[in-house]
Amino acid sequence: MDEIDLAADVAALFTEAAVESARHRDQGPLSTGICKSCNEPIEPERLKATPYAKLCASCAAEAEEEALRTRRRGPA
Repeated sequence: MDEIDLAADVAALFTEAAVESARHRDQGPLSTGICKSCNEPIEPERLKATPYAKLCASCAAEAEEEALRTRRRGPA
């Protein structure tokens, strides 16, 4: 086994460990199914994919856009 193969194997092990850790991380209580921002129901497809979702897809997109603007703008 050469160094490149060894490095690839080590990287794969680290990636697998990181994914497994993220899967088992405590994410708090499951979603209530109601958006914390607009108080509308969260889409069933979104809850199926992300059972811990606190925002509907629309509000989550707006929150992400605001976070991106804040990161670009820098601290106030």
